Formats: sequence, C-alpha cells, structure tokens
Amino acid sequence: MARLYPDTMLISSSKPPFVRHAHRHSLVLALALCACSGEKKDDFDGTDNFANTGDDASAGDGDAKNDGTCVADRLFSARPIGEDGTDVIRHIVADGAGKNVYFSGYTKLYRAPISGGEPKAVGDLLGTLDGKFWLSGEQVLVPGGLTLPIVEDADPVLLALPKKGGKLEPLVSIPHATTLNERYEVSNIQVLGDDVYWIGRDMHTDDPSDLPPVYQTNHVVRKTSWKNPDVPEELYSSKFELDELIVMPAHVLVSQRDSMGNDDYGSTQKLVGINGKVTDVEAVLGGVASAGQGDWLLVQRLDFAKPESSGVFRVRTDGTGASLVASGTGLLSGVAQDEDGFIAVVKPSSLGQDRDTTNVYAVGMAGEGKLIGCIDGDVTVHGVGVSASTAYVAINETVDGDYKGSILRFAR
Repeated sequence: MARLYPDTMLISSSKPPFVRHAHRHSLVLALALCACSGEKKDDFDGTDNFANTGDDASAGDGDAKNDGTCVADRLFSARPIGEDGTDVIRHIVADGAGKNVYFSGYTKLYRAPISGGEPKAVGDLLGTLDGKFWLSGEQVLVPGGLTLPIVEDADPVLLALPKKGGKLEPLVSIPHATTLNERYEVSNIQVLGDDVYWIGRDMHTDDPSDLPPVYQTNHVVRKTSWKNPDVPEELYSSKFELDELIVMPAHVLVSQRDSMGNDDYGSTQKLVGINGKVTDVEAVLGGVASAGQGDWLLVQRLDFAKPESSGVFRVRTDGTGASLVASGTGLLSGVAQDEDGFIAVVKPSSLGQDRDTTNVYAVGMAGEGKLIGCIDGDVTVHGVGVSASTAYVAINETVDGDYKGSILRFAR
C-alpha cells in the first residue's frame, strides 16, 4: 500500500507522536464517500431531495409561518434532508461575505444563498454527530469523524475542504500506535481562531493478547495551531472520561465522569483556565454552561423544586455579572455564539402553556437577553447559527406525513 504522507515528520517522541503536514498541497485525499474520479458534483445526490417541494415554495419571502402565530423567514422551504430523507441539519455557519449560509447533515455539507434559492451540495463530511465545521477564508475546516479516509499510519484530527467543493486535505493528524500495547484516539474536536483543540484518549495495556485487552486510559485535552502544527499543549488530563468540550480564549470547559465504572454515569463540568486553575462549574455558577464567548458563559440553572430561580443566564466565568435570558425550567435546545454575544433557543416548560412554542433570544455581551422571535408548532430544533445581523435556527417538522427540515431566520 502506497504511503500517503511522504512529507510529514514526527514532532514528539517522548509523548504520543503527532504529525506536521509540511506541504499541504502534496497531501490530497479523495472525499470520504464520493467516487475517486475527481469530478465535482455540485447538485444534491440525484435523489431530488432538495427539489422545492415544500408547501411554501417561495422560500425567503419573509411570510413563512408556523401554525399562524409566530412569523419567521425561511431560508428555503421545508424538504427531506439527507439521502434517505431522515437526516437533520446539524450545524450552521454564515460566511463573512454575507452571500451564503453553509450547513451540514451527517455526512454532507451544503450551502444556500442568503438572498434565496436552492441549497447545493459542497462535498462530503466525515460522519460526526454534531456536524461541526468552521469557515476560514476560502476553505472549510472539517473535524476527523467516524468515516475517516484510509490513511496509512495516521488519523486526521482536522482537514480542509475548499468552499467551492473539492477534496479533503489533512491539516493536523495523529499517527497510529506503533505497538499493540498502545492506542491513541481523538474526539470532541473544536476550532477557535488558528488553534484546534481535542480530547485525546491515550490507551496502554501490558497484555494485548487478553480478550478483550484491558487498557489503562489517560484522557487529555490538547491544543495546537492548525496553521503551523507543533507539539500539542496539554491543557487538562484525567483518568476519568472527558466529553463535551467547549473552548474559549482563556478557558476550556469539559465534562468529566465522576467514576470509572458502569454503575455511575454522573459527570461534573470543569472550567480550566490557561493558568491551570480548575473549577467545578456548577459549584461556582449554579448551573451547566452550554456556550462560551470571551469571558462570558451561557449557563442554565435548573431547580424543579424552585422553578422561579431557574432559567438561562449570561454569567462571567468567575460567577459575577449574571443576567437573565429566559426564566423557568424550559429546555435549552440550541445555542450559537459570535463576538457580539449568544443566540439561545429555549422551549418553555409545557406547564400552563396553551400552545407549543419555542422562543429565540439574542444575548449581547452586555445587558440582558431579548426575545427576537418564536417558533410555533410541534418542531424539533437542531443546528443554530449566527451572523452579525441574523440568527439561523434549523428545525424539523412533519409536513403532510413526511419528516422535513428547513432553516428559519430571525433578525438579532
């Protein structure tokens, strides 16, 4: 089998070795699930899933309604998502030029013009449940996932895909272990600026012949530059499983299992500062954080015995400056953030409600949150995105007995 990494070099030998891609142009991977002919396919997948089949075919005209009560502008009409029509829109990013909105399914990346029009497929993703991706210049940054390309001796952590479509190129990778005693895995990949973060699982066994092998595992939050990869910085490590990574300029948040056994699946959210200080989030902030921006967190506090003290709050990382976004014990079903603040999508508790409504809030970096719109009807909320002027909320709904997805727009 030919080596696909002729221009890589090992960075670290004292710790699990990581790979720098010295010449990105020489490392081209075919899209994970497409034919390797190099032919670009800009339409959907031939199934007509993105035909304009919704009842409100005039997408983007500003008069789309859910149940006649809440008014929202649809980026495009409701239609089946994915090759079999059962997928959802998992992540949304608006480009900085204000021309297109990019969104993902499980293994597909699409773009739709902000001015209105049909979505087009850009390329294939690698099968991550949250569908995360990031835009940087003329490329789309894609995390390694469950359907990784076959690469000899290495697993990509982060890859790049041209915005116009094309082939995936690895930017940061970890190599396979060189002995059966070791295994290295990554998850929870996040990008902030020029850096990529992930949770690594470094696994060791003294006897790989055991069936199954018994591994001692160290869970580590790591960070390196994706533009100029170097020896990753270790931000936090634990013998307990880590998950749900949130990254900020001066902090990371991570959920840590309380035990190693199968009897207790409880976890505690940790706030880790660049100075190494570790804080239990709930003990300091009174709830669990869902997003972070600057020195602020979006935190949900739940106390079903005292619902009047419950709600979604914007709080500083030290617990000060709390301001209310939405009161009550409703479900925080989606969040997004940018340098101007947060978008929070909250489905209020059904107690005392005469209709099924989901509320959309904009939260500035100063001041309380404001209600910018609502969604009526029996819908599920999935990806949430934000631009300087607009909040984007992906929903799925049942239309004439079929499961369909769309993106709603709300002015901030």
